[in-house]
Amino acid sequence: TSGTQDKKKTDGQQRETMSSPNPHTAEIDGLASRYKSLQEDMQQARVAHQKLMQQLNENEMVREELDLMGGDGGAGGEGGVFKLVGPVLMRQDLSEARGTVEKRMGFINGEMTKADGKISKLEKQMKETAEKIQFVQGRMQKDAVAAARQVAAEVAAR
Repeated sequence: TSGTQDKKKTDGQQRETMSSPNPHTAEIDGLASRYKSLQEDMQQARVAHQKLMQQLNENEMVREELDLMGGDGGAGGEGGVFKLVGPVLMRQDLSEARGTVEKRMGFINGEMTKADGKISKLEKQMKETAEKIQFVQGRMQKDAVAAARQVAAEVAAR
């Protein structure tokens, strides 16, 4: 009967080992969740960067149009510049319009620099997280190989 009890004890230990979750599973789940969150943040950052690029291109086209007007385009000239203020078109001095466009482009360039920095930071975090995931997966594989060898040794010892 002691042999039967030993066999039941060994079988029970094997079932317990197989049914208990791997300690690395929670770590992998947390890292995978973090990676997914970083991917979502990256997507949002890229969309924001794309919008800024579009705004910058639009403002460059406006600046080119203003440059084509030449002269001062002031209140008395035919090439006046108009600004939409609510439902009303207001005449605006050409130099003032150029200044406004340049300020806007400077602001957009600053925002693009911030967006580029955020994207770089997210890329770095994603790379680090992916490396951690690979490291933990490697540990899991080593642990699985060691467990398989242990089981094989136990079976061979019977």
